Amino acid sequence: MYRPIALAVLLSSLVSISACSAGDAPSSSDAVVNVASKTPPIHLRQTAVTLRDGQPVVQHQYQQASADCGHASGFTPIPAKDVGKLGRTYYEAWYEGDRLSVKADTWGFTLSGQQPCVFKVTHLSQRWFYQPGLSSAKHQLGQGADAHIVYLGGPVVHRAKAAVTQADKDEEAEVMAELHQRGYGGTSKQEGQRKVDGQLCTVHVDTTRRYCALSAAEDWGFDGANDVAGAGGAYGDSPYTDAINLWEKPADGGDGSYLTTQSITVGKPFDERVFSVPDTVR
Repeated sequence: MYRPIALAVLLSSLVSISACSAGDAPSSSDAVVNVASKTPPIHLRQTAVTLRDGQPVVQHQYQQASADCGHASGFTPIPAKDVGKLGRTYYEAWYEGDRLSVKADTWGFTLSGQQPCVFKVTHLSQRWFYQPGLSSAKHQLGQGADAHIVYLGGPVVHRAKAAVTQADKDEEAEVMAELHQRGYGGTSKQEGQRKVDGQLCTVHVDTTRRYCALSAAEDWGFDGANDVAGAGGAYGDSPYTDAINLWEKPADGGDGSYLTTQSITVGKPFDERVFSVPDTVR
């Protein structure tokens, strides 16, 4: 039988933050165990997209809308070179120590308010900078079809994980089984390892999604819990502060958000200027 106290503690942990998020000021005890400072140079290029019936949702919506316009007077389609971007968020992230820089470009479309069949591309550009000496802030530099937002935050902070005994693992397995029976979807199981661009990642599966977290990242405090694909270019905290997931998809492989990695390098130096905050937001 599971121990009620253990279950209560774990349930509590599911709705609390298990590690300090980026931008939090670490206490003196946190500073001692902040393993984020050990993170080597990491560079990621990734793409997120939402699929329905195997098709990118936003791109399909545009194709349907433009087809409905047919040969309407004044019909102005989106340039062919941009159609393949619709509904996608292109991420690029750089890590080194407790610093993180992320850029995200999300593409969509809109209709001109003047004419019904004049289509325009929309572009949301976002940047995140997390590093010592910065305070949490949001700067809106553009709006409308070409929005540009910059977010600032303090250093990335990850607490070191406590040593886990076999007894701990056995008890956790019992508690996890009980949680699954009670319908909690936040728990997950592992399904071995895969390789993405030469890097090992550990496959995790829960009731809603399957994702592959960079295996080595556990040593630097990343837990793989964040949903990068589901962020969909949303405003707010960067989805990269607590997770380095090399792919994500719905648990059943059907409709939902997908994340893929185009490239990843670990331990290879890159241009330090990626951490330079624009003068316009300092």
